[in-house]
Amino acid sequence: MTKHWLPMTYEPKIEAVFDGSCTQTIRPGWKYSIGDYIGFHTWEGRPYRSKWGRRTKLMAIEEIIYIN
Repeated sequence: MTKHWLPMTYEPKIEAVFDGSCTQTIRPGWKYSIGDYIGFHTWEGRPYRSKWGRRTKLMAIEEIIYIN
């Protein structure tokens, strides 16, 4: 079990992801597995140069769908 925190920087989608009305796609790869936990956060100011802002709760990855 690994915990992953991913930043959200696309402003039009942030509110929808935080209130649960929209999903966030995560590109599969060696980083993420079923059973891992993932959460999203915003920035208080300039991305990667400021403190974290809002955060979602950590959610378990339950399904991985491969798209070719």
